[in-house]
Amino acid sequence: MVEINCNLDMEVFCHTLSGKAAINQISATSKIHIPEGVAFTALAKGIRTAFPTRKTESRQMLSVYRTQIISLNSMV
Repeated sequence: MVEINCNLDMEVFCHTLSGKAAINQISATSKIHIPEGVAFTALAKGIRTAFPTRKTESRQMLSVYRTQIISLNSMV
């Protein structure tokens, strides 16, 4: 598991995704880049937390992959 606690705007590049990645922020905007073709589950928790994607990526997110999870937690 990788957990990032930061209140600065960030761009996070994941060259691989194995397990859980959590990004926890307050009053910040960040972007996470996932390699194309990697299936994962996205969890958006908190106030005004969003996980916008391109249309092709949204199909991957709808599938339940219990081992590869990206969790966004914030308060904006």
